[in-house]
This record gives sequence, C-alpha cells and structure tokens, in this order.
Amino acid sequence: MIGNQALFVQAFSSIIANAVEAMPKGGSLSVSAELDAVRRRLRVSVADSGVGMTERQLSMAFKPFNTTKARGLGVGLALVKRIIERYGGSVFLESKENQGTRVHMIFSPTG
Repeated sequence: MIGNQALFVQAFSSIIANAVEAMPKGGSLSVSAELDAVRRRLRVSVADSGVGMTERQLSMAFKPFNTTKARGLGVGLALVKRIIERYGGSVFLESKENQGTRVHMIFSPTG
C-alpha cells in the first residue's frame, strides 16, 4: 500500500488523542502490530483502558459530526475511516462501556 505519510500521522494522532481523552484519570494505552504473511496484510491496533462506549456510541462512532464531547466536532473517527479506506485499508472498533476501546486498522499492499 502506498499512502500519504501526513494523512497517516493525522489518523494515528486522532486515534491516540481519543484514547488519551477516554482516560481522564489515567490508564493504559497500547499499540500493537501483527503481520499476516499468508493474507499479506498488517493489522495495527490501538487499545485504551478508558471509559469505553455504549452500543449506540459504537454504532455511531464513524458517522460525521457525531460526538460525545462537549467541544467536539465529531470529525475525528470519520476522518480516520476515510483516510484508511482511501488507501485500501479498513478500520473497526471494539469497545465495552467502562472497559476501554480497541481500534483496529488493517492494511494490505494491494488495497
């Protein structure tokens, strides 16, 4: 996969900023990568131990202008999804209320 480095930095920055904001009293943040040589793809995951999301919040997470933040614009995750998909990747979330969130980004060389 060939991509624009600045856009990927923006996507990762947004994901990490969301994770930090989800842990107002501190917590843990982890980034992991797994290469699947058979399927020729890379999965990068960012996980936090923050407040997590309700089922409704999870279903709306990638919708533009949807936010749970008092001063949020609701464009962060929508933009992340657009950037990742623009270069042939995919992104999905796993989250449970009060148990944190995990963002998975999957990249392949052919898109």
